[in-house]
Amino acid sequence: MIINDFTAAMSTQEFLDGEALHKRAELSRMLAMSAGLTKSSEELEEAYKKDPELYLLALKGAIAAHEDCKNVEDLIVGCLARLVSVVDDGDDAADRAMEIVRESNAS
Repeated sequence: MIINDFTAAMSTQEFLDGEALHKRAELSRMLAMSAGLTKSSEELEEAYKKDPELYLLALKGAIAAHEDCKNVEDLIVGCLARLVSVVDDGDDAADRAMEIVRESNAS
């Protein structure tokens, strides 16, 4: 286990606030995934007709979850870049981390 002796770029409270935000977005993601993975388009159409406002709320939740996941991905890519910056070449994990960073920067 790594003991966190690192100096973070944010305060503990900022970190906790961010984690709480991600947890709220996770609920939207789960709802969106369950609806989006519905096999029947007719079911989705029925749900929309039954309660368009609620259905659009789920759609907005999916958008918010997508944006949150993108933000988290960007943060993780930054973490990978920082972590790998001190690793010697030739390590499989370092090679994969650099591959992810390059892919992210290319898109």
